[in-house]
Amino acid sequence: MSVRVIGGEAKGRLLKSPTGQKTRATSNLVRSAIFSMLEPYLDAARVLDLFSGTGALGVEALSRGAEWVDFFESDARQCSAIKENLKSLDYDSFGAVHRAPAERAKSMLDGSYDVILMDPPYSYDKLETLLVEIGESSLSHSGSVIAVEHSRRQDLPAEADGLRLIKQHRYGETMVTVYQQGGE
Repeated sequence: MSVRVIGGEAKGRLLKSPTGQKTRATSNLVRSAIFSMLEPYLDAARVLDLFSGTGALGVEALSRGAEWVDFFESDARQCSAIKENLKSLDYDSFGAVHRAPAERAKSMLDGSYDVILMDPPYSYDKLETLLVEIGESSLSHSGSVIAVEHSRRQDLPAEADGLRLIKQHRYGETMVTVYQQGGE
């Protein structure tokens, strides 16, 4: 499946993805919706892309004005593809790729993020726990926004340790839930 950047300065550019991977890429409709919701928060933002997969969400953030993106992905082939995509788009000095599970981000990174993107596999059963950990950690600060793409069958809480649900939309099987640290 080919994935293209759908907005910003890199709009239309093709992103590489390893062949044979079983990654569920975010559809253009859902990606467009996520970034419509996040647009006010992206200018010069520090972004954390957890469960990066192809890196499409983080690359999209860079294309739309983010200053920096840390990508977390546990699959080595996906990490290589993200690095290639950053290089081909001349974004390699605006991001870092970490080959590690998303749960390790809080112990590996310093500083906080303005926007945190989370697109775990639909079968991931620790999402609520990870949200609480992000709310408790230094990864988020007052005003940080956390966008979570998940199955509509997975209910997420209205609040998770300082994170307050501010938007939620359904797109077929996919749900996008947006939290803000401290709420609005």
